[in-house]
Amino acid sequence: MDHYQTLNVSPNASQEEIKKAFRKLALQYHPDKNTSPDASRRFQQIQQAWEVLKDRRSRNAYNYRRYTQQPQQASRPLAKNIDELLRETNRLYQRTAGLDPFRVDFDRLLFSLKDVLSDHNRQLFLATDQLSVQAQVFSNILASMQLLPFPVMRELFPQLIELTATNPALKKTFDNWQKQAQWQYSWNHYKIWFALALALLFCLCLVLI
Repeated sequence: MDHYQTLNVSPNASQEEIKKAFRKLALQYHPDKNTSPDASRRFQQIQQAWEVLKDRRSRNAYNYRRYTQQPQQASRPLAKNIDELLRETNRLYQRTAGLDPFRVDFDRLLFSLKDVLSDHNRQLFLATDQLSVQAQVFSNILASMQLLPFPVMRELFPQLIELTATNPALKKTFDNWQKQAQWQYSWNHYKIWFALALALLFCLCLVLI
């Protein structure tokens, strides 16, 4: 059974919404309070759903399996060569370039990137000797990742590092990009506190003067 259906929540539900739904249903179907024949089975399903969805990492893994098992994903043809992979990454980049940063479905974007970085596609990438095409594919992937929060990006780093293993130029590109992405994340995370500190310092200077 779908874990989201078990808890009666949307796949886009926040962690707080999932927690509230779990507590409500766990109380409703707890065997000590519910004597119906189906209560014990429902309570076990609710517990299983909660164990998967309460943690961001396990929820991401479940969402990915759930997404890729949809019929349209299962029927998607695999790229036959590096040129087809380039076209696939071009389409992904074009889709992400038009997205509103404040309304991005991070899970769906992450799943799309995982598809592009599948074992099959990584083998295609590493097998080609067309370095210029490799560079374009890699650039499209990095550009498509820009909208993801840095902690989510890190889930893709092992696959990206594998792609750069035999190409020093790509490794340098990725190292620089990773440092820039981490700096940007840190700045966005702490800039409010930095601004407050400057404001306090300014007020202190006014008082002392």
